[in-house]
Amino acid sequence: MSKGTIYPLEDKPKGKCRKWKLQAYNGRDLATGKYKRIYRTVEGTYTQAQKELRLLLGEIEKGKVAKKRCDLFVDYADKWLEQRKLIREHATWSKNVDHVKCAKLHLADARMSEITPQVIETVYRKLLDGESPSGRKLSGTYVECIARTLHKLFSDAIKDGVIAINPCDDAEKPKNDTPERKALPTSSIYELIEKLDPRQPTQLVVLLGIKAGICRAEAHGLSWGDIDGDCIHIRHNFDEGGNLKTTKVKKRTRTLPLTDSVKEDLKAARTHLQALFDRYNKKTMQMLESKGVEIKKSDLLRITDETPVICDGHGNRLLPHASSQWWTRHRSELGFDDWTIHDMRHSYLSELARRKIPIKVLQELAGHEKGSTTMDIYLHANDEDKRKAVAVVDW
Repeated sequence: MSKGTIYPLEDKPKGKCRKWKLQAYNGRDLATGKYKRIYRTVEGTYTQAQKELRLLLGEIEKGKVAKKRCDLFVDYADKWLEQRKLIREHATWSKNVDHVKCAKLHLADARMSEITPQVIETVYRKLLDGESPSGRKLSGTYVECIARTLHKLFSDAIKDGVIAINPCDDAEKPKNDTPERKALPTSSIYELIEKLDPRQPTQLVVLLGIKAGICRAEAHGLSWGDIDGDCIHIRHNFDEGGNLKTTKVKKRTRTLPLTDSVKEDLKAARTHLQALFDRYNKKTMQMLESKGVEIKKSDLLRITDETPVICDGHGNRLLPHASSQWWTRHRSELGFDDWTIHDMRHSYLSELARRKIPIKVLQELAGHEKGSTTMDIYLHANDEDKRKAVAVVDW
């Protein structure tokens, strides 16, 4: 049976000391004949230190003590992110980068082998208290996302032989404190639609969300070849890295019937884009003619099946954050200060639900693999729904 020792690191009585050094032996070194020592520093009461020592001794007994105990968290995290970038979507990887950045703030000097559940919980608590890269208190929901990223990081570290036990397994995660998704009341939907101009690409994104349930990344991934008479084909997402990719989930690749209203919006958008192209082409031809340069078709802009629906005046596809930035700047003056672009998609599907559209149809329109997802996330009861419900029984 392996043995271990606990040393106090503070000049205080055992009952008041809160920092300890654990020492255990991990077999004899064949080269020197001496026993290999393993050290860990922990914080807490003496009882907690005893528990940590038992965990360490358990690792040794099972032969699971990692070989690479010198790795710093920051070094391993950087390597992990490099590998992650090769196998994950840009949006997922970008979130991982932000999450690791928050953890690095408090684990800058920590060795992987010294990170215990207690240390992880301390990181969570500090982030919730405002010790974050931005200096602001992070929500429980966001720190919960950080916890999921760290759990994956430490799980991969076990596979790499860097550590033996995932400290996140026994660390208490923060609770999700994000309010339930909201849905606009019917009157507000009409009000917002009246204020938006479909000729402006960023505003068209909002309209496609509230009129067709198309999410931001899907709208930015649309090309004019995806518009087919009375239908719109959702085939791609466009991410912040400028990558046009097929939808991640099979169900998200779908065909949506177009309402007359959406047809009019798309027609207005295309007509406006053609006017911008014509203006550019006129200036280009004048410039080339003045220089005596032969005009080629490649010098001029034209709308093709590959031309993005959400683009600038030169046909360049806009990144998704462009519509988010526009909405953030203008939502207050529009009278929708507390609403997000994604709330538009929620509102569209909730409005269909209020009008008793079958859940299976909603599932297909939303592109969800399971109808339960549609039920759990998108069906919101507004105040009018609640009043009607309680009015059924009015003793």
